Amino acid sequence: MSNKNRTEITAAVWGSIAFALFGLFLSGLGNAGLTVIHLVIALALLIVPLVTTAFIWDWGRAFAVNQGESTAEKVKRDRLEEVLRNLSNAELQALKERFRNNEIDDEMLYNYLSEEEIANAQN
Repeated sequence: MSNKNRTEITAAVWGSIAFALFGLFLSGLGNAGLTVIHLVIALALLIVPLVTTAFIWDWGRAFAVNQGESTAEKVKRDRLEEVLRNLSNAELQALKERFRNNEIDDEMLYNYLSEEEIANAQN
């Protein structure tokens, strides 16, 4: 489902709930005023779009995906970020040129990162 579809569905859900709450408010004004029952119904009506929005946007799955990232991946990403941070401007420019010219050897890069990991472990 695209974000545009999710946005349209979410707007429809919240719009219908706003319409229902407006009707509830009018019914409270027409009778003896807003009562505790009106407030309970209003709170129940507000829970529905929150839960629906959570399902539409897959909030639970996004949380599970973020929690499921392995520690090895985090360590690898952190190590790569540290290596890139420690490069000088000239080294960064040279690396960019090598990427542009497709001169990067994956095995060489892996070995370099492994050497950095060993050096960091010794420090």
